[in-house]
Amino acid sequence: MTTPINTLSYEATLDQIMAKRLTQIRKSASMTLTEMSTLTGIPEEILAEGETGSEPISLSRLRTIAIAFDTNAVTLMTRLLFAG
Repeated sequence: MTTPINTLSYEATLDQIMAKRLTQIRKSASMTLTEMSTLTGIPEEILAEGETGSEPISLSRLRTIAIAFDTNAVTLMTRLLFAG
């Protein structure tokens, strides 16, 4: 018998991983939160919450962020979840 996955805990862990890596990607592009906010139209406060993991980033916002990094949402999510 398999042990059921605690979905909420699993999702929270994924949110934290994505938050940390989003910060890394933004900084590697030498971009400030203010610049990213201006480029994406997403309020700086929302981006900051997403980067700290206090609030998950919605898929629609991930799409917008992906465009700012000249990519698509699938590629961005792959980078966020699986990049070392």
